[in-house]
Amino acid sequence: MLRFYHFLHSHKWILYLSILVTTALFVVLALQCRFEENIAKLLPPTDSKLNIDLAFSDLKVKDKLFVQVIPTDRSALVAEGEKGVNAMMLSEAMDRLMELTQANDHDSTILNVLYELEPDMLLDAALELIEMAPAYLDFTDEEMDSLTSVAHLTEQIAQYIEFLDTETGQNFYDIAAYDPCGIILSKLPFDLSSSNSNRPSSFYNNHFFAGNTCFGFITPNLSSMDSRNSNRLLKALRSAIKEVEKEYPQIEVYYHGTIVNSANNASRIRKDLFLTLGISLSVILLLLVVVLSQPSDLILLLVPIVYGALFSLGAMFVLQGGMSLMALGLGAIVMGVALSYCLHVVVHYKYAGNPEQTVREQSKPVFLGSLTTIGAFAGLVFTESALLRDFGWFAAFAMVGTTIAALVFLPHFFGKKNKRNYKAFVFLERVNTYEPDRRRWLMIIMLLYVVTTIAFSGRYTFDNNLKNINYLAPEAIESRQIWEEHHNGGCFQQYYAAYGKTIDEALTKLETLEAETDSLRSRGLITSVTKTSLFMPSLARQKERIDHWREYFSPYVAELVWERIEKACKVNDIDAEMFEPFKEIMYGDLEPELLSEAGIIPDNVLCNLVEKVNDLYLVFEPVRLDADNLPQVNETLTALDGCIVLDPFYYTTDLVELIHTDFNKILLVSSIFVFIVLLFSFRSFVLALIAFIPMFLSWYVVLGAMAISGQPFNLINIVVSSFIFGIGVDYSIFIMDGLLAKARGANTHLLTYHKTAITISATILTVCMASLLFAVHPSMKSIGFASLVGMITTISLSYTFEPWLFRQALKSKLLRRRLLRE
Repeated sequence: MLRFYHFLHSHKWILYLSILVTTALFVVLALQCRFEENIAKLLPPTDSKLNIDLAFSDLKVKDKLFVQVIPTDRSALVAEGEKGVNAMMLSEAMDRLMELTQANDHDSTILNVLYELEPDMLLDAALELIEMAPAYLDFTDEEMDSLTSVAHLTEQIAQYIEFLDTETGQNFYDIAAYDPCGIILSKLPFDLSSSNSNRPSSFYNNHFFAGNTCFGFITPNLSSMDSRNSNRLLKALRSAIKEVEKEYPQIEVYYHGTIVNSANNASRIRKDLFLTLGISLSVILLLLVVVLSQPSDLILLLVPIVYGALFSLGAMFVLQGGMSLMALGLGAIVMGVALSYCLHVVVHYKYAGNPEQTVREQSKPVFLGSLTTIGAFAGLVFTESALLRDFGWFAAFAMVGTTIAALVFLPHFFGKKNKRNYKAFVFLERVNTYEPDRRRWLMIIMLLYVVTTIAFSGRYTFDNNLKNINYLAPEAIESRQIWEEHHNGGCFQQYYAAYGKTIDEALTKLETLEAETDSLRSRGLITSVTKTSLFMPSLARQKERIDHWREYFSPYVAELVWERIEKACKVNDIDAEMFEPFKEIMYGDLEPELLSEAGIIPDNVLCNLVEKVNDLYLVFEPVRLDADNLPQVNETLTALDGCIVLDPFYYTTDLVELIHTDFNKILLVSSIFVFIVLLFSFRSFVLALIAFIPMFLSWYVVLGAMAISGQPFNLINIVVSSFIFGIGVDYSIFIMDGLLAKARGANTHLLTYHKTAITISATILTVCMASLLFAVHPSMKSIGFASLVGMITTISLSYTFEPWLFRQALKSKLLRRRLLRE
């Protein structure tokens, strides 16, 4: 490395040209690097990849936004004209809310809204169902005999006459004409006669109600992972809510949904980053300016890091065309290790004042530290997770680029004026001259700490539920609780889906799904099921029912039933011609037809029943159940062919556990690689072992500390632990390099130089990690705790066990001769 320094020093034009050309090349390549934000990339490929892709896809039924209008005092609704909040007021407030929200949506983030159903649409859909009644009805011959008896027909027609005389009933004359038996009308999902009720049922004034809540849905025209546009949609909604609550002071609006969680997560992370970075950067900049004295030194520290990041992005483009944006975010922690190398070079120059001496004395430890760190990060390349592979490649390339910049380019830009804050350096030197490894009481405390934490290391917990590292805003939690209370009786609602290449194939598989849900319900594992097949039976099921209808209503029976209808009409003093449509159904020749293809159901309603994703159709089935039964029900239903649960986190649980196991294996492989590199570098098993022990122990100490504190590991902080692994290797190598130089008498001050750089680096990293403890977001807080414990442990072990073990080794004359041999 020293020869290369002399060559570039003598040929400055080659130096500058190399920097300009390579930087320009890396910038061009980095700008072409594609960034993909797909959480599914976090997971390894499995045999159920199709199910996972469908669960993670942008399904409208999964990503819709739930909006609820409710009285502020949570009281029951009163009748119109009485003092208080009534159903009409809530429906008017909902109308106003949706109107304002759509008016505020200047970025077209709303695909459609659903908060009311027009009577004409209901009638058209009801008539379609009634005209196709034989295809939708399951009945036994005994049931139909009872429904077509003269006594039942007389009673049913009398009820029709009474109902049709009401204001609401006038709109349903056509429906009654198709159903003199009353079998179809009795199966409608709401009570049409409740329009004058003080407590509305599920449908009132064309709006949806549940208890004292009027509710609606907003279907976003965006991905649930698109936090930027999600924020725009929510901004439009919040503006509308503010206006509506001002106009209607007796009501308040709640909302929740996937995009709300996504936007809240992004917003919380931004706020936390602003807070934590504000704290850490202020302290770090103050520290560096005070210690290094020259502001230009900050540029010298940052330029190699930027060069390394550009090199890595360019390499990622050449290697695979792009990378995960999440991997890039995780890769930001690598810059902490990179900063450590730059600090060692700059701090060493502050002491030596000679670029040549700096290169000579820093080349080996920086190169060795970089190589072992690259090996630690490169281990992630062998995982099954695409995101972790991206992170491993990015981190490894970033270390390569930064090391090249720090050792090859940086020394040539050291100025002739080498200023430093002598008071600060003297203070750091005094701190580092304190040898904790020679303080018995400190060593005993450290030993007890290590032994205790290692004893607990096997008791740490791993949280494989990614939901627990998401941030949920209090208002979103309250909205969800209100929804479950009013709609699900306090139960948990889960959506399942059957899929197929055609709608009919999906509907056929849905029948299997519904049969299994019936079985689970009979066993008490499911509370209730909203059966989609009631409105959308498969063609085969429709044909089976039509054949049964034809078999029952033979010409003889049809004529007999019609005669009974005429008798019942005569008793009620009406003309039997009113029920001619039913007569046509009895004698008609029907063919199966899919309601979803009839064109009578609006898209904003149909998307809650069926949706197409790529080349597959999904039919949805909402199920209500106790949350404790959810794992068993999920396992049972997803085991069925062509059935999935519309919960991406369900598919992440086992796969995250696989990544955890995979990560432990990679950590073992990386440890072996690091030890081999140390062995070849120091050419001594004992020295390699002494340098390796602090790094090795720190991992188990962190596990034990997490167990003792009750903090679980998760997918995020366990990956970040690779950062602690890498920085631990670096500190051990620099300490060992300084100990050897001092013991050999080659450079008695080198250990002080290294410790000063380590102290500054460790202080910076500790401040960064400690600042994360002020974060509110669960994942950021967990990263802060795990990395802070690891950081403190790593530097403590490097400053105590490593020099103590080295000193014990030197007490053996045989080992002393071997260890101090150049």
